[in-house]
Amino acid sequence: PTFFPEVINDLNIDMICVGEGELAISEVLAKFNSDITKVSGIYVKKNGVVYKNDVAHNIENLDDLPFPDRNLYGRYPFITNQENLRIITMRGCPYKCSFCFHPAMRALYDGKGKYVRRRSVANVIEELKLLKGKYKRVDFQDDTFIVNFNSFVKPFLEVYGKEIGLPFTCCVRADIMTEEVVVALKSAGC
Repeated sequence: PTFFPEVINDLNIDMICVGEGELAISEVLAKFNSDITKVSGIYVKKNGVVYKNDVAHNIENLDDLPFPDRNLYGRYPFITNQENLRIITMRGCPYKCSFCFHPAMRALYDGKGKYVRRRSVANVIEELKLLKGKYKRVDFQDDTFIVNFNSFVKPFLEVYGKEIGLPFTCCVRADIMTEEVVVALKSAGC
């Protein structure tokens, strides 16, 4: 829906969320029995009219979001039987690759706050500690995990290696890999 919002015109679709959904969906739920036609990030049909609302500002501080309730997936063995924990430490990407969705997403959020945002080391470690015994490996799903190596990645990996210690995978860019980055990733269990 974010990139093809015209799906709202499908007869079987009553509402879509465009962009980040946490705050939009929360507001829809809070206003569900009243008027939801003005909720930022929501397109909704009402009496044959489609109400289209611009995306809200980006969630600036990702630490403000609660951890996902993974217990909701309990009825899906495909998910509950997974040995790898998938987690993000950031949203957005500072690069503008022509093959990627980020340039379009950045344009959608132009003037709506900082695009690239990262959780704090303490916040990510806290979530990982809650989940550590349930998984054998961690898959960091960030588009480019090693962005901001000195200010986030290096201090994070030092804590991760000591307090979490699970093997992990992450996505990187070859053009910003250095020997220091490789050593730090390997030392922490990548």
